[in-house]
Amino acid sequence: MNKEMRTVLVLSIIIYLVMTGVTIISPILPAYAGDFGADWVMIGALMGSFAAARVFLSLPAGIIGDRIGNKTAMSIGLVIIIVASIIAYFAYDIHKVFGNGYQVLLLARIFEGVGSAFYATMSTSYLAKNTQIQRRGFYMSIFVGALLLGMVTGPGIGGLVAVNFGNAAPFLAYAIMTAIGFGIHVVLIKKDEGIPKEELAQRDVKAEVKKVMSNRSFLIVNTGTLAAFFARGGIIGTIFPIMAFQNFGYDAGIIGLVLTGVALTSLITIVPAGIIADKYGRKFPFTASLILGGVSCLFIPLAEDLTGLVVAMLIFGLSLGLTGPMAAWAADLSDKKTMGTAMGLYRTIGDAGFVLGPLVLTAVATFADPDRITALPFVICFFWLVITGVFLLKAEDPAGEKHGIGPVV
Repeated sequence: MNKEMRTVLVLSIIIYLVMTGVTIISPILPAYAGDFGADWVMIGALMGSFAAARVFLSLPAGIIGDRIGNKTAMSIGLVIIIVASIIAYFAYDIHKVFGNGYQVLLLARIFEGVGSAFYATMSTSYLAKNTQIQRRGFYMSIFVGALLLGMVTGPGIGGLVAVNFGNAAPFLAYAIMTAIGFGIHVVLIKKDEGIPKEELAQRDVKAEVKKVMSNRSFLIVNTGTLAAFFARGGIIGTIFPIMAFQNFGYDAGIIGLVLTGVALTSLITIVPAGIIADKYGRKFPFTASLILGGVSCLFIPLAEDLTGLVVAMLIFGLSLGLTGPMAAWAADLSDKKTMGTAMGLYRTIGDAGFVLGPLVLTAVATFADPDRITALPFVICFFWLVITGVFLLKAEDPAGEKHGIGPVV
């Protein structure tokens, strides 16, 4: 096994454990918050605080990682997750004694998001720095595939743990899984050096961010990242579950099974997308993904029964799976010295899409019809994905240029 593949597999195992832990919490968070007497708004705050912390902390995490070294920054992130999850586990006991357990739980969720921002950003940066452009798409696809696999297996594990050990137990399971990942990280991830002190004094954070942001192709590629996460968070994570419940009357079990199927179909296309991206350039699979995703999105509201709905959603998942290793394209366009900053921006933009998707599309859906989901949110998503997909053709593609594929002027 070569050095690059070893690094990829180690990082993939750790991200699988971390993401399994993240999604272990999903099935039980409303019930656990209910134990504190939380209302729907308070539960929404708990669910949104994790993502919000990632949006605001991914870029600072990347900047810090460039300065102190990726491994050190990843270690900080994992330790924060472990400590925050243990605090969340004891939040109800604190509530029984002091009566402010909800505030403790909310703070713990915010810090879980902080830890996740550090680890997700710096592991992506570390992977980008330690892989060659010729195979980076394939390696990124393995890494993202492990992340998605964690999202698939986590909810089921969380439900079983909660049924057998109580609503707080998944937080302890999250801490344990992250601790295992931390042990693997300490032993198997090679330490990298941050910016030397003499050079650090001459570095300007604002100038670094400005330099990354001034790269036109980098920004164009990240419009694709924004669109892909917008679609995942807006359609898959929000509009589809609401539509399945309100329009068809399906219960949480059926909805959960369909969502698991969508994640699994995305896994099917992620690795082939990485291989194609390495062989023919990033532009083809990622542009095709957004355009196909936009078109397939239009068929979802046309479904008349469960079979039609499942088929439409699975095709949508297959299409979006092609965007899986898009981080490779962003990394190709970045300088190694500021890779953490670049990956921080990449993660920030992606997380912003994940937050914007549910907000925008639920607002559109409510405006169109407050009682049922119409086709309008899907039409909005169609235009967003297709226009962005075409826009990607204007970006430089270092991996594709050796095959004669340049930007469309």
